[in-house]
Amino acid sequence: MTATVAGRAIRSGTLSRQRVRQGWVLGPVLLTVVVLVAATLFYVWCRLQAVRVGYEQSRTAETLQQMEKVNEELRGEVARLKSPERIERLARERLGLKYPSPEQIRILDPWGE
Repeated sequence: MTATVAGRAIRSGTLSRQRVRQGWVLGPVLLTVVVLVAATLFYVWCRLQAVRVGYEQSRTAETLQQMEKVNEELRGEVARLKSPERIERLARERLGLKYPSPEQIRILDPWGE
């Protein structure tokens, strides 16, 4: 259909043969350039996303290491706070507790014998 329209335009004198030929060549060249530019932009975008994800992965790994270190420190603190020596010392100093004297100890027979 386009060839028919171009043929009529050439015969009527509104378009020269050279302009029609340039249009036929210019269209595919322009389309090729647009496709190449789009492909290049897509490739650059993909690479930028890969770099961004790499940086994010590095930050996440660093955060994980810091959290593991804090976790180990907290585990050590929990062990220290739960130590029987510390609990005994706090009971004596803060609460005024002491071991019972032998007279205060009563042994109960659960069976009643």
